[in-house]
Amino acid sequence: MAVYSFTNDKLCFIAKRISHRLQNIISETLNVPVFKTHLSNSRIIGILMTGNSKGILLPKIVEGKELSNFKQIIIELDLDIQLEIIPSDLTALGNNILINDRAAIINPDYNKNIIQIIKDTCLVDDVIQGTVAGSKLVGSNALLTNKGLLVNPNSSIDELNFLEEFFKINCDIGSVNQGVDMVGSSGIIANSYGAIIGRKTTGPELQRISTVLDV
Repeated sequence: MAVYSFTNDKLCFIAKRISHRLQNIISETLNVPVFKTHLSNSRIIGILMTGNSKGILLPKIVEGKELSNFKQIIIELDLDIQLEIIPSDLTALGNNILINDRAAIINPDYNKNIIQIIKDTCLVDDVIQGTVAGSKLVGSNALLTNKGLLVNPNSSIDELNFLEEFFKINCDIGSVNQGVDMVGSSGIIANSYGAIIGRKTTGPELQRISTVLDV
């Protein structure tokens, strides 16, 4: 499900294939309006876009009509959210950028000019290049909201301590859907108000997720 959606604390975008019933459930759970869309004529929205409540980052492969649609939705909702296209061949932004309203960690392979673009668009205090669980795919290996950070269980204690201090937020390891460790790209959609979690998730996994994300 996370592959097909993007959310922050103000709105949520989901793939057009998602049912109207599930759309309503997502809206009620996350407490935000939900809109169906495509990105680069693809339904893998959560892989291709990222951002926070102040800015949304789009890959350079976004189509013109899609960009216009995003802009129109933000205007209609009267939201103070900036849109920016990231000029990089690393177009899977959701996999390569870990961000909330305070800070961001990005794939070390991004050009350093991307750091300033993210700062200016998402109005975060800090943007650094780094890894999570030894992987450059920082957005795939962690799920970050403004209230908590759930990280791949392969992360070290030192790494968890660093992430907790960097984001100044509750941080712990966890998995979803019976042991899936790529928690940022599989099985969970979450913001500060709630979370939608894969139905295969076990009781202990669910408790860990709810505790870390405080939902």
